[in-house]
Amino acid sequence: MKRRVPRDGVNDVRGYSSVASDVDPLPDANTTDPRVAWRAFAGRGTVGAPAIGDRVIAIATIDRWVYALDTRTGQTYWRHRGEAPFGTGPLMADGRIYAATEGRAGALIALNLYNGKRRWRTGVGDVASALVLQDGVVYGATHIDGRAFAVNATTGKMLWSRAIGPSLSGPLLTRDGRVVVTTLTDTLFVMNAGTGSVLNRFPLTEATTAAIAVLNDTAIILASPSGRVTAITLGSKNADAGRLQDRQRDSLQPAPGLPRLLWSVPTTSPVLGAPIVWRDTVFALTAACDFWAIPVAAPATARQLKLACNTVAGPTLVRGGVLVATVRGEVALFDRQTGARLWERQIGSELRHPPVVRNSQIIVAPILGNIVSLR
Repeated sequence: MKRRVPRDGVNDVRGYSSVASDVDPLPDANTTDPRVAWRAFAGRGTVGAPAIGDRVIAIATIDRWVYALDTRTGQTYWRHRGEAPFGTGPLMADGRIYAATEGRAGALIALNLYNGKRRWRTGVGDVASALVLQDGVVYGATHIDGRAFAVNATTGKMLWSRAIGPSLSGPLLTRDGRVVVTTLTDTLFVMNAGTGSVLNRFPLTEATTAAIAVLNDTAIILASPSGRVTAITLGSKNADAGRLQDRQRDSLQPAPGLPRLLWSVPTTSPVLGAPIVWRDTVFALTAACDFWAIPVAAPATARQLKLACNTVAGPTLVRGGVLVATVRGEVALFDRQTGARLWERQIGSELRHPPVVRNSQIIVAPILGNIVSLR
């Protein structure tokens, strides 16, 4: 039986790029003894990260459902059955939920937030990475046929689609109207958000599968499964890429208008989750739970803490600490200065995405089993 979805609160989740630079102060987590506030059944397990608002949590599941849950109680408002398995977590904004399915016939759909009815469907291909919503447009990238795309969020009309190569990191939108995507063919593409035209491309020394983080208006942070955190400047938006590339070849020096490497810090093991930028520091978590703090202006002074666990997720920064989700199904809070484990809670099965802190709740979605809220 469907329940009425309240219309109060802020229920916007427009992307999953790991940007904490505009979150100050950091969210507060219970640092002493958090308890389970609720557990919620949502299919056989989750796909991608949940979209968590003040009153609604949207979740895509491995058995083709999109669920809308009550953030405060975990109770189900409604669920919608998809035509194919979903390939990533949903977005939520402006009274709609957006979700994408996998496979060559994959589609992007928009659901009414308040009743779960489908508003539109647009074929986009195999989506296996996070979506982004900005200025009334949903952006994504596909895996099998390797295309970046933009779809009107209100009508579902395809605005553009561009072949770039397969991607698992998904798109990032800059404030000045550029789309940034990294591919599994070791290339970074910078495109015009309005037209999809390629403004610049930059060869990478290795592929990245984690979401891209924003460093500032003109630079980004990439994490690599080979064990590296890298900062790259995107160059000038209005530069003539062809002319700059010719000049660079003639001079054998990087042209100032083109993307270029700022710095790269090797880590002790693969970085599988997305890095986070907060204030003047980049934070990253390796698969072996080595927690790295890399000063943006002095990367050679990067600091490493060994947290003694295993993870495929990125870190969640909270006031005074860092939350880590492990492959053993644990959520643990560590002191960000000493690495001391302050507490841990067993959630259930493997956790592939970082915990989300919202209104003093810590919400965790394992790949199998119930959604859990700690408070």
